[in-house]
Amino acid sequence: MNGLLCAVFFASGLSGLVYEVVWVRMLNLILGSTTYAVTLVLIAFMAGLALGSYLAGRLIDKSEAALNVYALLEAGVGLFALLSPVLLGLITPLYVWLWAGLEHSPQLLYLTRLFLAFVVLVIPTSLMGATLPVLSKFVIRSRSALGTGLGSLYGYNTLGATLGCFLTGFVFMQYLGITLTIVVAAILNIGIALIAFRLGRQPLPVLPQPPVRPETAQSSKKPSRPPTTAAEPRYGRPVLRLVLVMFGLSGFVSLGYEVLWTKAVSFFAGNTSYAFSTMLTTFLAGIGAGSLAASRFSDRLKRPLLSFGLAEMLIGLCAIATIPLFARLFYVFRPEIYGENTATPVWMKFLFSFLTMFLPTLLMGAVFPLVGRIYTHSLNRIGSSVGLLYSVNTIGSILGSAAAGFLLVPLLGIRNGILALALLQIAMGAIVVLAGREVRSVRRYSLAAAGAATTMVVIMLLPGGGRMFSSAHRPHMPEGTPLYYREGVCNTVEVIQESQGNRFLILDGGVN
Repeated sequence: MNGLLCAVFFASGLSGLVYEVVWVRMLNLILGSTTYAVTLVLIAFMAGLALGSYLAGRLIDKSEAALNVYALLEAGVGLFALLSPVLLGLITPLYVWLWAGLEHSPQLLYLTRLFLAFVVLVIPTSLMGATLPVLSKFVIRSRSALGTGLGSLYGYNTLGATLGCFLTGFVFMQYLGITLTIVVAAILNIGIALIAFRLGRQPLPVLPQPPVRPETAQSSKKPSRPPTTAAEPRYGRPVLRLVLVMFGLSGFVSLGYEVLWTKAVSFFAGNTSYAFSTMLTTFLAGIGAGSLAASRFSDRLKRPLLSFGLAEMLIGLCAIATIPLFARLFYVFRPEIYGENTATPVWMKFLFSFLTMFLPTLLMGAVFPLVGRIYTHSLNRIGSSVGLLYSVNTIGSILGSAAAGFLLVPLLGIRNGILALALLQIAMGAIVVLAGREVRSVRRYSLAAAGAATTMVVIMLLPGGGRMFSSAHRPHMPEGTPLYYREGVCNTVEVIQESQGNRFLILDGGVN
């Protein structure tokens, strides 16, 4: 794939994450910064991505100028970004007026926040979501290179988002402020648009054609069906529907993990914006690296459906393995060993996040090229296929993040929430393995049974108890008896009483 296009889409991912962080922070100042308000803004942001991906995918297949369309999308994002401070300022008096009439109806107030955030963000986020199916239409010109093209695009874009997350969290917001950060990202988008316009004016390279045999040339006038080879498996509609549903559930589980891992990491790294940036940077880096790695081999896999199922099962097992890691690493990584300051240094936050999350996120990133290769059967529908896959996965992500934060944490807790999602994902992988016909039935059932047995053994080895994140015996924490412990939507609250009778209130692992 063109190296300049990879760099362009890398830069696009960078600017997109910058906007997400900045716009969420700006809307929090207007709509509130509670856990519920922040979640509603993120839902509105991701809903725009899903909408743009779906609509653009259906429309771009009819266009012959995909790169020019992509340039217009990037230019639109940049121009809206420059206007965003003014537009966001216009909704402030509207929200104040609505709040005065709805302050005694919290449910209606939450819906109002979601509606206002969606109205403000729907245009730029839809343009962002449209970029992947549109650029896929231009880049992927052969089914034999579908996994390579899709994996490269998604991987470079996600790695760009990784850098954008790091720079925004640790550099831009601290040294540039919100306004200059928006200007820098908008200039980057407009530069991307100009490069894409320039590339769109160049003639497309001619793809090499296989040599024609004499007997084939003589019979070329007779209509014939295009041959299908063993290297390009075809799947029936029931299997494709199953893959689409499982890919949506994969997004549900993945964002559920992100929410639960964020809460778990906060006990070690602190419940700060820097801790969140650290976690999200590691999460995105793993997904981007996994997608790029899969782009190198996904087109050579003879059994992509089986590979998809096994990948889901492995992700679930890796997620279960994070539970004992979280329980043990608190006592391995002790900041005071590396200096007099007991505050956790940034490099240690990254190392902690890397050790716990990088392997499962690496596998998550490898799934998208595999599913794209399974689901896309015609180059004439590459845009709609990629757009539908991305939108379904994003919708699943929206539901997963909300379910994990508002249901799993208060009902099951962090440990059991991770375990529940992991069991769901292992079951999903087993269903995909059993539904395929790429290997004999005996092997399919053997693989599913082996996965179930491995899961049972791993669960038996897990540390027990619902108070895995209790601070009672952690370094630099009060030693005593826990009187109260509860993992809630906003905070994990614990009360510890010392032998002398002193009581300490601990929120998210910090003494108050």
